[in-house]
Amino acid sequence: MKFYKRKSSITSAKLDNKFSLFITNIGSYVNLNSTASLIWQTLESKLSIEELKKIILNKFEVDEDLLEKDLLSFLERAKTLGIVDIYE
Repeated sequence: MKFYKRKSSITSAKLDNKFSLFITNIGSYVNLNSTASLIWQTLESKLSIEELKKIILNKFEVDEDLLEKDLLSFLERAKTLGIVDIYE
């Protein structure tokens, strides 16, 4: 089972309940929407996909299958950007 955690080296700031991240390795800012901001905030501790899904489903009314697909897509993009660590 994989677990995900945000990298502590990423600088982030919360503005109007949404996070902006500064990614030093690419020298760029990324602004997160409300759902991505919830994921970012939640990933302060190591969590599995199932744990993340439960947290999001408690906050938003969304189809569980679509959520899993979108969550995996977000985490893959986060991995590419180097903003999350993945543990197996």
